[in-house]
Amino acid sequence: MYKQQYFISGKVQGVGFRFFTEQIANNMKLKGFVKNLNDGRVEIVAFFKTKEQMKKFEKLLNGNKYSNIENIEKIVLDENYPFQFNDFKIYY
Repeated sequence: MYKQQYFISGKVQGVGFRFFTEQIANNMKLKGFVKNLNDGRVEIVAFFKTKEQMKKFEKLLNGNKYSNIENIEKIVLDENYPFQFNDFKIYY
């Protein structure tokens, strides 16, 4: 399993970006979450079964027509990441 954390910056809050991300993740049957951060970024934690699935998600993670992504910071999470997820949700 591949566990990734993403920090997305740019125009990503108030434009439906979390819902866009949730749709992609649920269509791909991923587990994890997406949430707004106080500094204007969006955080995503996603668990992938394969490297191909991860690459596809990252390719689709270009935002909707209202968002404008300036930067994506990607962090590989340790296999011992302490949280497990049953689905993919928006956290508030």
